[in-house]
Amino acid sequence: MEVVVIDVRTTGPRKHGDQIIGVAAAVADLNELKPKAVLDVAVKFDDTKALPHYLEAACYDMDLWARTALSPADAMQTVDDFLSRHRHIRRVNRKGEPFWVAQLVGHNASWFDAPFLKSWFDRSHRFFPADFIAMDTCQWARWEFAMNPAVTTPKDYMIGTLAEYFSIDLPDTGAKSEVLAVIELARHLRLMNRLASTGLVATTETSVLY
Repeated sequence: MEVVVIDVRTTGPRKHGDQIIGVAAAVADLNELKPKAVLDVAVKFDDTKALPHYLEAACYDMDLWARTALSPADAMQTVDDFLSRHRHIRRVNRKGEPFWVAQLVGHNASWFDAPFLKSWFDRSHRFFPADFIAMDTCQWARWEFAMNPAVTTPKDYMIGTLAEYFSIDLPDTGAKSEVLAVIELARHLRLMNRLASTGLVATTETSVLY
């Protein structure tokens, strides 16, 4: 099964009021969990309406955005084209007609990234070419550690913390870096699950030993 791992950077937390300033995505097969195609697009926005700590979290660089950012319409088309190339999930509309959407994955994607993207498309009256119910690695991590109480738990479930816990390279907090880290996190969580089922997971003070 092919999925699209996403990370959305915004000017604030409100999906109906704040702006998207960047979208990164990577296609991965769930069997291999390796990136096959990557998208990283910056979006022009009104920085006078942005919360400073959201821009800091997005690694916002004024000069970089001035050189590379697309208009919201062009950025949306780019994202639309990328998602549409990977629509493999069959759904049926109210008339009983089948259609296909992409399966989204992300860290906190179920309550932030996917709803933000869908709202972005909805405001432009465009079909959203992805399932709005995303697979969420944050929730997956919570489940894995809850089901394995012998394993030392991380201090929180932020992507940076989990990357450190599993020794995943996360060179910066940019969107592209995060989607690649999410794919690696999924690999570790899958291995943790498989080994736990055989009783082979041991613990140190800070991490899981495979």
